[in-house]
Amino acid sequence: AITGQGVISSIGLSVNEVYSSLENGLSGITTLEMEDLGRLKVQNGGQIKGYDPLQFFDSQEISKMDKFSQFAMIAAREAVNDSGLSFKNESLAISSGVILGSSAGGMSTLNESYKYVFEKEKNKVHPYTIPKIMANSAASNISIAFNIQDPSFTVSSACASSNPAMGLAYDT
Repeated sequence: AITGQGVISSIGLSVNEVYSSLENGLSGITTLEMEDLGRLKVQNGGQIKGYDPLQFFDSQEISKMDKFSQFAMIAAREAVNDSGLSFKNESLAISSGVILGSSAGGMSTLNESYKYVFEKEKNKVHPYTIPKIMANSAASNISIAFNIQDPSFTVSSACASSNPAMGLAYDT
């Protein structure tokens, strides 16, 4: 069952901010803020601006999670808090799971690793590269953080990934 709400998006860093943006008709599509933007034909997108991972994580956690996993964890924290559930309750922990939808894993890490090896001509990547780029890393990090012990996995069905993930969560 879906028991709480959590979100981080281009129109807000919390459920309340997103609702407020929606009520006020704000769009999250703006000019992207990134390196090498001039090379791109399309320069607009739904980017989460003003994000500082240190507001949400310590430096050790940041080194182990790609930005997509950080975003998932922020939303999960808000959803768990909103739900009022505590997974310290063993019976709840062993009967709860994490089913996440994501079309891809840690693309920021993959991009950084590519640049590091091929542009900077280094011969190795960060030791957490593989765990950070896996599509299931966000679900795994969430289940570990909250001691959720039932099945934890990611549905990857391109842009529609959230729909089957919610359906599976409902059926489970």
